Amino acid sequence: MPAGVRDVLAGPACSGTVLAHFPSALYIAVPRGFGVIAVLARTAVRLPCGLQLAALELDLDRPGEVVVGDGAIRVGPVEIAAGRTVSMHVARRPDPAPALVRQAWQSVDRVEVDERLLGRGPGLTPSGDDVLAGYLVGAAAYGLPADELAALVHSQAHRRTTTLSAALLRHAALGEAIPQVAGLLDALGGGRRLDRALAELLAVGHTSGAALAAGVLAAADTASTRIAA
Repeated sequence: MPAGVRDVLAGPACSGTVLAHFPSALYIAVPRGFGVIAVLARTAVRLPCGLQLAALELDLDRPGEVVVGDGAIRVGPVEIAAGRTVSMHVARRPDPAPALVRQAWQSVDRVEVDERLLGRGPGLTPSGDDVLAGYLVGAAAYGLPADELAALVHSQAHRRTTTLSAALLRHAALGEAIPQVAGLLDALGGGRRLDRALAELLAVGHTSGAALAAGVLAAADTASTRIAA
């Protein structure tokens, strides 16, 4: 459980609203923190806003009243207690080798990263948001300036995109990412096989993995140019 989720659960009880429910994930809007808590099965992608369970699927066929706080999430008669805290922050990394960045781009479509991407695309996490999230995490990993983009996320995301995507963008602005994004950053630094790390990230969601990878690589491009210059 990430620290941000722990802090929300540690606060006083408040009502939550179910945003979406799948066999592997339950997304709950809450009136504090970054606005969303996810209850995740073991098979789901581990999110910075998620509390992950050991179960392969969630046994929550029809979520009723949801209460978050006082150390737990209560979904109808089911109580899910807070567990072990983990960090989702990416570590500071050295600038990647230009050759590795060029190799990674062969598997990912290039996208120009700017504020027009915010909210662009369908789904709970529009692909434009995923590109921005990947860039923000990459910027945090490589020490790139991204204050303007982070400020845009904090001021505009709640109006221009979905509740879940806005929450994930705020986490990304803090340098918090899913493990598959951290894996690509490791590979770009030579710490693991690039083809394997890319395959793991591209397998995330329908379009999210590819969009996140494009954002990370856009940041890696800038960082690698600093070495080449």
